[in-house]
Amino acid sequence: MSPLTTAAKPTHRKALVIIAIIAITLTLGGGILFSASNLSSSVINTIDGSTYQAVHLDDGETYFGKITSMEDNYVNITDVFYFLDETKKTLVKRGDESLVLNHAHVLATENLEDGNAVLQAILKYKSNKN
Repeated sequence: MSPLTTAAKPTHRKALVIIAIIAITLTLGGGILFSASNLSSSVINTIDGSTYQAVHLDDGETYFGKITSMEDNYVNITDVFYFLDETKKTLVKRGDESLVLNHAHVLATENLEDGNAVLQAILKYKSNKN
């Protein structure tokens, strides 16, 4: 066997390993992107447009409002409220502008049920405002 033949085999194997790694990475990456887009559409289908939602973020903050869309990696929330501090006793209206959050920072969303204390506080605030 010539030195050229033995040197070519390891190089060929390295190339195959690199190609295999790239193929696996692309496959997994595509699956993650596909899952993220499906997650957005599956989450938006669970949103009850007749009530408010809690949106929990990865920094510990929670916003309450109406999710109007989850597109292009962003979550749009209108009529937004949040707690003033960690005691969670003072609920504050954020203003009239909508809040746009990067979907990557959203840990969970949930519809607020009729008996929820936060929903009751929001509804009381809104009835006093009118």
